[in-house]
Parts: sequence; C-alpha cells; structure tokens
Amino acid sequence: VKTRLALEKIAELEAITASDDEIEAEYARLSEAYSMEVDKIKASIEAADLAEDIKVKKAVDLIKAEAVIAKKTAKKAAKKADDAAATEE
Repeated sequence: VKTRLALEKIAELEAITASDDEIEAEYARLSEAYSMEVDKIKASIEAADLAEDIKVKKAVDLIKAEAVIAKKTAKKAAKKADDAAATEE
C-alpha cells in the first residue's frame, strides 16, 4: 500500500496523466487478456480507476528511466574499510 501511495504521489508531482486513448487501449488489453467483451470490462472497472493504474505504471517507468545504479565491488568496500581502520589508529 505504501509503495502504491508513493507512486501515486510521484505521478501527481510529475504531472503524469492518462489519455483517453491510453485508457481505451488498456480496456482493449484487459479484454484480450481475460477473453471478455470490452463493454463487460468497462462495466467492471471505472475509467478513473484504470487511469490511476496507468499513471502508476508511468511513474514506475519514469523511475526506471531515471534511476542511477551505483555498484561497489567487494574489493573497493574492503579497501575503504581498511583505509578507515588505518586512519583510526
């Protein structure tokens, strides 16, 4: 739940929106995935709820695109620990 709330806040702060075309495409995708008519999907899922899901997905995509992954090798970490121990002596 916390993750969802955080993603909704990111979507809000970044002004991420879901267009009518994206909502319709998602209805079509769900219809195909569940082998149901689009009208039945629309009757089950409100467009506003679907729009929120789309915005959250876009927020995740934004995070993935903007993420910077930093790697530390075990050797570098060990060297830092040794250097820190040496300066304490």
